Amino acid sequence: MKDNYPILSQSEERMAPWNQKDQEPIKVDCCVSYCLSKSMPVTIKNYDIIDGEESFDNTNFINEFNNDEKAFSLTSLLTELHRLSEEKINRLNDELTMMYSPEGKNVINKELGYYKNISKATQDWIIDDLDVTME
Repeated sequence: MKDNYPILSQSEERMAPWNQKDQEPIKVDCCVSYCLSKSMPVTIKNYDIIDGEESFDNTNFINEFNNDEKAFSLTSLLTELHRLSEEKINRLNDELTMMYSPEGKNVINKELGYYKNISKATQDWIIDDLDVTME
């Protein structure tokens, strides 16, 4: 009995669709780099007054930004997000110890996994470059 498939060489046979397998996903360490900016008010304490006008020629805006308690940097936002996610994880762990229903435990475990991923994602960020300029 004959089939309708063409005769393939050995290298072609390996690459035939019926011999290919889906590869399993793997994790690879990557460097993710973001470039973000935001306009926000920064309280400036170190400036000069020349002829009745404010002069910011000698002002280090990065220091002023870092010293302004009301201007939140990304690192302070990530720190707060980490704290809040850990707080939620602790609350969910408490709920899990009091939960007897398997369905309820599954829901809580799913939510726990979500907040653990958030908590992990907030860690190990490095500021490669910070620039603060007056608009």
